[in-house]
Amino acid sequence: IQDRRQAEAALRASEARYRSFVTASTQVIWTTDAQGLVAGDMPSWRAFTGQSLEEIQGWSWLDALHPDDRRRTAEIWSQAVAARSLYAVEYRVRRHDGQYRWLSVRGVPVLAGTTVREWVGACTDVTEQKRAEEEVRHVWEELAHVDRVARLGELAASLAHELNQPLAAILSNAQAARRFLATTPPDLDLFREILDDIIRDDKRAGNVIQRLRLMLQKGRPEPETIALNDAIREVVQLLHSELLGRNVALRMDLAPQLPAVRAGRVEVQQVLVNLLLNALDALKDVPPDRREIRIRTGQNENAVVVA
Repeated sequence: IQDRRQAEAALRASEARYRSFVTASTQVIWTTDAQGLVAGDMPSWRAFTGQSLEEIQGWSWLDALHPDDRRRTAEIWSQAVAARSLYAVEYRVRRHDGQYRWLSVRGVPVLAGTTVREWVGACTDVTEQKRAEEEVRHVWEELAHVDRVARLGELAASLAHELNQPLAAILSNAQAARRFLATTPPDLDLFREILDDIIRDDKRAGNVIQRLRLMLQKGRPEPETIALNDAIREVVQLLHSELLGRNVALRMDLAPQLPAVRAGRVEVQQVLVNLLLNALDALKDVPPDRREIRIRTGQNENAVVVA
């Protein structure tokens, strides 16, 4: 009996220490049953969210989450319960004052032998950390934009040449068309050829302006499905006059039927511009007949590769 009483006293002391820890903790402590359902009370969760005891039962605690995070959180939680593995996720929770806060959540199963008895976990408010990360990302975006502007500034003369060529050709063809219209009768077939040339040169100038506009725009580029070979060809066309001006030969070995990739097109092209300009700088002391840059694309098991 004395041994049993000592064991019971030790258990009560342990439970008291646990309750004190939960009360003193700044984290939101939670528990569920073995199936991952809330069956009891979670005072710190209710204090944080303002939900009632009835509102947190079963899966109803998800109602406090941001609507965009509920489905993802439920899927991750179900997978962790089924696998009896560590549960880790971040989601936004509506606090009792109506403000959404970012919580970093971790939970573990409590085992009795090989059987899960319950789940316990804690939530840490990481809203300020998220804001700091967003500010850092914003700073990097600004730096990337400044780098793009600086790089394109270095290419001002070449870019002007790339625009002047098609514009001059458009002007020349338009003047020729006016002269042909004055003849009697006008040569309509030749006139159509002139119009085709004007359309082609207009598209060429428009493509240069469009690529410049994309490179100079601010903001975070959204990932999109891109054909990497096409992105490379656009960069090469943008730097065409620079390559000619520095007497550098460019060879492209682009793999056919290359899989499309998900990436920020502008970011990828900025990397390509930087690499090509670095290569041009590295070749300035090389004899002109040996100045050559090669661009090669291919794929391995997991990725598309540019060299």
